[in-house]
Amino acid sequence: MGGILIDSNILIRLLDKDSEDHASCIAAVTPENVDRFGLCMCAQSMIEFWVVCTRPRLQNGLGFTPTSLAMELERIESVIPCLSEPPDMAAVWRALVTRYHVAGKLAHDARMVAIMSAYGIRSLLTLNSSDFARYQGVQCVSPAMLLATPL
Repeated sequence: MGGILIDSNILIRLLDKDSEDHASCIAAVTPENVDRFGLCMCAQSMIEFWVVCTRPRLQNGLGFTPTSLAMELERIESVIPCLSEPPDMAAVWRALVTRYHVAGKLAHDARMVAIMSAYGIRSLLTLNSSDFARYQGVQCVSPAMLLATPL
């Protein structure tokens, strides 16, 4: 398939107007760039997005209500396609966490890599490339890098 999977931190910045990365994430995830680069998301990125955006601001969240965030997510889904979960997702994820000795919260990132593996995606649009450095074959792309790609 190819394309570029979008990490949850990019989706979160689309709504976090106080973030220094807000403008670059908005610019990176336009309908034109979705088509040009094959940008897509997955259930894991949507779940992490939901968790952060509905968490109270005092707990490092954005404070959206589930109802208002559902509308925002529907708007995002109208632009960015969401990949379905492959039937062997658990086995692929387990092989990754075992192979790379993943512990704790980093197991969420391994799920992203498992989706990438299932769909033959090698690139991830993210603000946290260090979280994925352990995985061979995963190329992390920042919004700035994506926007600098010549036509």
